[in-house]
Amino acid sequence: MKKSMMLAAACAAVLTFASCAGKQATDQTATNAPATATAMVDKVVAYTGVTPAADCDGIRYDLKLEYDADDNYTEGDYNLVETYLTDRNAGTGTTFRSEGDFKVVNRDGKNYIKLEPDAKDSDQGATTTATYFLIGDDDSLTLVNYDFELPINPADYTLTVVK
Repeated sequence: MKKSMMLAAACAAVLTFASCAGKQATDQTATNAPATATAMVDKVVAYTGVTPAADCDGIRYDLKLEYDADDNYTEGDYNLVETYLTDRNAGTGTTFRSEGDFKVVNRDGKNYIKLEPDAKDSDQGATTTATYFLIGDDDSLTLVNYDFELPINPADYTLTVVK
């Protein structure tokens, strides 16, 4: 009986040691394992341009798009500053800021940016309805209407990438 008890105690000790050693090796492996996941980086693109206006010298658009990597760069946040120019040469005038979400939408095989303003994050007097831009082959953006139609002179309504 004494030999059985000693054998059982020895087996228990070996099993305890083996399980602790295995756990220690597993913990160490997990700690020393190289990180294989890659971090997705958001993309920020800025655009600028001056469009014609009926009541002033033009409207300068300064648009910043912050694409979300986790949404496959098809949506994100935007910040738009519209300056209604009283003196086009000096670049001065009344400014309105708007912020919100944007997404890339496809219509008839063409990609557009849809800006969706958030009224609580925008200046009073800023645009409160969706604004659409056609994405050009050269990464330019051209302002279009709600039916996705280009203006008569598209070049006059095109924003270019700020480099």
